[in-house]
Amino acid sequence: MCIRDRSIDGTSGTVLITNKLGDPIDHALMYNDASSVKEAEYTEVISSGHPIVSSPTNALVRALALIKKNSTESYKIQHQADWIASKIIGEFKFSDENNALKLGYDCQNRMWPTWFEKLPINQDSLPEILIPGQVMGTLNNKDLLDLGFSRDLEIVAGTTDSIAAFLATGASQIGEAVTSIGTTLVVKAISQKPIFNKEFGIYSHRLGNRWLAGGASNVGGKIIKELFGDKIELLSKNLNPNKLMNLNYYPLAQKGERFPINDPDKLPVLEPKPESDFEFFQAVLEGISQVEKLSYEKIVEIGGGYPKRIFTIGGGGKNKKWNEIRKNILNVEIPEHYSKDDFEEKLLEQLTEMFRNMGMNLGKEQIRALMEQFRSQFENLGLDAEKIARGDVNFNFDLSQLGKMFEKGKSIEDILQNFGVDIQVDAQPIEVDTPDISADENELYKLPADDVY
Repeated sequence: MCIRDRSIDGTSGTVLITNKLGDPIDHALMYNDASSVKEAEYTEVISSGHPIVSSPTNALVRALALIKKNSTESYKIQHQADWIASKIIGEFKFSDENNALKLGYDCQNRMWPTWFEKLPINQDSLPEILIPGQVMGTLNNKDLLDLGFSRDLEIVAGTTDSIAAFLATGASQIGEAVTSIGTTLVVKAISQKPIFNKEFGIYSHRLGNRWLAGGASNVGGKIIKELFGDKIELLSKNLNPNKLMNLNYYPLAQKGERFPINDPDKLPVLEPKPESDFEFFQAVLEGISQVEKLSYEKIVEIGGGYPKRIFTIGGGGKNKKWNEIRKNILNVEIPEHYSKDDFEEKLLEQLTEMFRNMGMNLGKEQIRALMEQFRSQFENLGLDAEKIARGDVNFNFDLSQLGKMFEKGKSIEDILQNFGVDIQVDAQPIEVDTPDISADENELYKLPADDVY
């Protein structure tokens, strides 16, 4: 199977500076580095309070800190996704408009802001911004060529990791949103227009001809793990979506909230505490769900719309009963959390049951091994599994090869072996005692049930 194009996604806040050949001048500053306080104060003044670059937690202030530290005049500013993609094409000049947003790029007007001219930055160091999916270049990397990748492989502009996760859910219409329930709670909703708000840290990415507005709360999976540890699976079995606790918790792991309430001194609310761990666990999940609802209501307040359908990513989305609780609190459709691994496991269970009903006691791991063998053979034949999955069926293989698999006179063992299934037959002769049968042609014999096929 030939890979025709490739893109890279990565956390947009991580930034590094390189020379023109792409060699890093210093270590990268990570997405969670908040040390560039003076640079943030400076950009807030220069940018007249830009909603993204006026804090110490964005790519621009980190880039300014790296430039100042290394006292260099010739450099390129790169995000991690830019740098990896550039290594593949051998040219260090591009970024995409999603990653570049936290570098200060104006994605509404698709240009660098005019106030950038006041920054102590070499303007030639700024990347040329492409739309995600736009071609950056073709493969020009010896290591990848040696691995067998085609020289015609196109590298296209990528996006941020959170937008890649958003797109993977299938959300694409106005009224659809995605909640990520990981260590923290992140909400993103598709909007007809961009929404920016410095106070609550809300910003919008361009997504085709629409916008993706979102914010991040400090509540989430961290507090669940701290409070309940390895009891989460057990406690989840006793959740009751039809009987809410309504204790109105605000389950922060520590002091301070940024969205949907901007209060650095906000304290966790985890009282009153029920005597039962099961009820306490449910009350905490309800509290996170209520913060999720407040988050979407805050987006509405600032100019967006309340979602009709919310997809879920992150570990928390796998809890089916919690999703039922979220449905009741948010009053929206929440499709079942679904992944490739879930699908394969469910399919294996169904196949195992089917074979068992047929009297064939094949275990799940045996069937998994058979599926891997089939998959390998299909790839060798040139079957494009991704196109088949999309409905764009293209059986790109020589039909004569298929005919050879079913040539006249071949045994079932030969046919299955053509598909990669390893068949071994025990051909040792055995002796069978047979009763004497009289030659009376009119006499009827009753065969045992086990001998009837």
